[in-house]
Amino acid sequence: MDQVTGVVGLLRLATRARRYDRRYVAGKYYRPTGFAWKQAFKRPRRKPVIAEFVGIALDDLSPRDQLSILGLRYRLALLSSEDHRAIRGLQIDQIVASASAASDLLFDLLLLLHVAEDWAGLSAASEGILTSGHGDNDLRDLAADMLVQAKYQLIKLKIFQNTVAQDDVRSVAAAIQLTETVLGGNHPKQAHYKGFLAAISGDLIEAVNWHAGAPANAGYSTQFFRAAASVISLAEMKAFAGKPQRSLPEGCWHMRHTGHSECSLISTDQGYFTTYFEGFLESFSLLNPGALLHVHAVDFEPTPGRITELEDRYGVHINITHDPQSLRRLNPDLRKGYCAGARYMYLPDYLSRYSRVIIHDVDGVLGKPAWRTFGSPRMVRSGIMRL
Repeated sequence: MDQVTGVVGLLRLATRARRYDRRYVAGKYYRPTGFAWKQAFKRPRRKPVIAEFVGIALDDLSPRDQLSILGLRYRLALLSSEDHRAIRGLQIDQIVASASAASDLLFDLLLLLHVAEDWAGLSAASEGILTSGHGDNDLRDLAADMLVQAKYQLIKLKIFQNTVAQDDVRSVAAAIQLTETVLGGNHPKQAHYKGFLAAISGDLIEAVNWHAGAPANAGYSTQFFRAAASVISLAEMKAFAGKPQRSLPEGCWHMRHTGHSECSLISTDQGYFTTYFEGFLESFSLLNPGALLHVHAVDFEPTPGRITELEDRYGVHINITHDPQSLRRLNPDLRKGYCAGARYMYLPDYLSRYSRVIIHDVDGVLGKPAWRTFGSPRMVRSGIMRL
């Protein structure tokens, strides 16, 4: 990373960063890009640039330059509460109006509002971009997804509580109508948007039909709507559900420790195992010394030497199940879905070996001992199953 000094240097780096992200990090589909910078440049390399942010008064900068500085902060450092407030205070109308030709800057506007979870701001920015007549097709596709996604986030709690009102449905319908006006009624995205509208209107069969019948290529998309492309028809769902669930062969079960009546269970592919497993194991071991953690390993097998090393280091027992399902044949969303769902699909097998099973996410941490904290809000996304 080149030496950067002062506001001018930071703004130049911000421009390069935005262009790099749109080409190499989020070129095929949208995703928050901060992870790529933190992986590519370890903190010692980022630290000198981060130091240049000290003393910069955002209020003294133009709205566009405020956005640039905040975008660079997001990529190189963790956003502070003050940064989140600054993002929520951005002059969205001015930025959209003044940056009509700067699609990379507008990309950052949507990115930061999304990262900061400013759903009202994201809705306003997306609507502004769609009505501005911007000629960047990917940016328009992204703004359309972000508009509908923001509308979803604004009523998400009502959806979960089944209290969606007609005014909420009309607001979503108006947003979808705007996307249709801008993108065209035959744009592949419309099937997913109409599927969402059907779902919140209470017609779940129609929602599935819209998603399952959507064209395969919906253009530039967020991960939120990219996942909708994996929805299959009701007939396919019923056919799949009707098949008997087969147990994994005994050779897949590496029961290194057989004296436990209960276990904590995670499922993971090799990427998540490499990235998250030891961090989860450390929190697990601190609160559950001597306990058993069972790893459902999808499409890979941790080496016995590595497992022994981790057991000795953290003072817990680890059993392994090797799930031979090939992930290479699945798209990224189905791959994640399978890895997350495998622990539930094969739960009967686990309950034939343990009297109690508690299920965790490998990318979470525990705040209290597993078996004494079920139901505690400090426990990260976990569930319990009993015979």
